[in-house]
Amino acid sequence: MTMLPTYSWGKVLGTLLGLVLSARFGLLGLIFGLYLGNKLDQAITQQSRQTHGPRKRQFWTQQSITLVYQLAGHLAKIDGTVSPHSIALIERSWQQFAFSATLKNTAKTSFNQGKAATFNPYITIQQLQVTLLMQPTIKNAVATLFIKLVEEDRQASAAKFNRLEAILQAIGIAYMNTSQRQRRNTFTQNPTQGLSWAYSTLGIKPGTSFNEVKRKYRKLISDHHPDRLAVNGKKPSEEATKAANHKTFEIKKAYSLLKAHLEERQT
Repeated sequence: MTMLPTYSWGKVLGTLLGLVLSARFGLLGLIFGLYLGNKLDQAITQQSRQTHGPRKRQFWTQQSITLVYQLAGHLAKIDGTVSPHSIALIERSWQQFAFSATLKNTAKTSFNQGKAATFNPYITIQQLQVTLLMQPTIKNAVATLFIKLVEEDRQASAAKFNRLEAILQAIGIAYMNTSQRQRRNTFTQNPTQGLSWAYSTLGIKPGTSFNEVKRKYRKLISDHHPDRLAVNGKKPSEEATKAANHKTFEIKKAYSLLKAHLEERQT
């Protein structure tokens, strides 16, 4: 069934009203009905324009902006310096996403927080993963922003590309930039060495069953969870928490690699 566009309903109602009025007032009644229909169309169109823009902006919340731009700052600074091109790209994104002055300030503050040496990206990545499950409409825009930050940096290191891939993988975006593969480290260049790293990280040998791999993975995640750092109720240091988060991030990455490898062998 074909539905009439919203803007045409005014004309439809106006035509019907005109037909009713024409039965009593003739041609003048028909013209008056069409006139009212046209005015109703204009009112509907104006209302749509007034509400469409704010609805687009509402897809971005304070929380999503904070998480996205913290990670953007982290990606931009991961090699030590932030290029003028990266800064310009970030500022253009504010215009692209139609941020208000308040949201621009939130994005700017968050970007600077992500550049800090003490910034912990691992927790933020996990938080963004959950946030985008609730706001899937901005996922592609987020991924595009991150990819541009890295790919348009001609001096981007292997670490920068690896972190980009990890972030995109966490939010459910497949990423493969073949033109940059030769600039990456041996882990991504050589699948065999990558598997060796994964087995070593989990402390198991090649040929181990998938059930054993899963059991080992769960034990390591439990052993290295940041909550285990607390001693006698005392909060662990920021350095220790960051190290624990990095370790669990590596464990998850190794498990994902081995899981994909073993599942591929079974097909």
